[in-house]
Amino acid sequence: MDIATNIALTVRCLFRLVIVVAVTAVVFSFTSSSLPAQQRSTTPKALSQQRDSLVKSWKRLSERTEEPKIVNPETGRLMTTGGKTHQKLSLKRQWIQYNRSLFALGDTIKPTSDPDNNSPISATLDKWYVVTPHLIDTLGTNNDSYHQPIDVLFVHKPSQMHSVPPRRQATSDSSPADLTSQIQNYFPTAKPCHRLDYDTSGIMVYGLTATAHSFISKQFQDRLVNKTYLALCHGHFQYDQGLVDIPIGKQLTPEGYHVWALKRNDDDDESILIKPRSAVTQYQVLDRRRQDDIDYTLVELYPQTGRGHQLRLHCQALGHAIIGDTLHGDRTERDGPLSPRLCLHAHRLELELDPSMCGGTGWSNNRMDGNSMISKRARVIAEIRSPF
Repeated sequence: MDIATNIALTVRCLFRLVIVVAVTAVVFSFTSSSLPAQQRSTTPKALSQQRDSLVKSWKRLSERTEEPKIVNPETGRLMTTGGKTHQKLSLKRQWIQYNRSLFALGDTIKPTSDPDNNSPISATLDKWYVVTPHLIDTLGTNNDSYHQPIDVLFVHKPSQMHSVPPRRQATSDSSPADLTSQIQNYFPTAKPCHRLDYDTSGIMVYGLTATAHSFISKQFQDRLVNKTYLALCHGHFQYDQGLVDIPIGKQLTPEGYHVWALKRNDDDDESILIKPRSAVTQYQVLDRRRQDDIDYTLVELYPQTGRGHQLRLHCQALGHAIIGDTLHGDRTERDGPLSPRLCLHAHRLELELDPSMCGGTGWSNNRMDGNSMISKRARVIAEIRSPF
């Protein structure tokens, strides 16, 4: 083989090598650009900038870190939720917190004004606010302190507020924006790791980075998150505890709508469901009460699955519909509910957090400065006071 042939083969090999390198670079560039900025930013400098941005957002959020005060129905003045005055009122009657005021069970007459701005109380909506989680275990050692991860946000969602933007936007200008849109005003990259129904209040968790969102969402997907709800139900439960295991699916109504429904007897044509799926709920009775000839029960609910309207339908199946449920409740609720809101509240979430979500540097003891404190995985509980 002469020199010219060798040169030609060498040039050809180099040309092929250049093409392979160029194609690889283009593919890598396209893949990187298609990923969220948080997933591409893995350098120490990028992670530091990400943390600095989160710290600034937390400082802006300081106005949302305290539970809003509510109106005393007897005096019309503002009082601290859970304070001495509130506790004394709770001993007198069964109150339901709604729109920053208290309403007696069975009496939905609203106060005439709000002492904050002298406007009708119906226009003063409940506000969302930040909830600090409770660290319960790390390295096998119990810990009773409270710490806020810098890239995870636990918040209280009020009743009658959408978790995410609804498919059909309300035409009224007075309608509050959904919770996610409001949170993204502070944290543009925030994403909810789960959802709550429009009528349900309680705890929600958001991932403020792509890593945090993925880590927590997978726990919900794998059913590793312990969820506890509180509900006020009609009547007195026969048993103190039990389990409901009835599939739930969609059912076509005569009007042509699809609604969540329970699976009944297989031989009942009206009970045929579209894609029924397993649904399991455990319950524990906390208290049986009676007020103004109304029997009702305070119960804790522990959903083992997450089907649509699962807790409402399972309580209905037990013969004790949730008070304020005008959709699945009995005729009395549809004609005139005993409560101005659905008495279902997401009381507690227990899940695992990992310091790697913060770029491998741990969680902040003070989210305003981003200083690291915990460097190991831990179980945390975030909970909210019951509104009834």
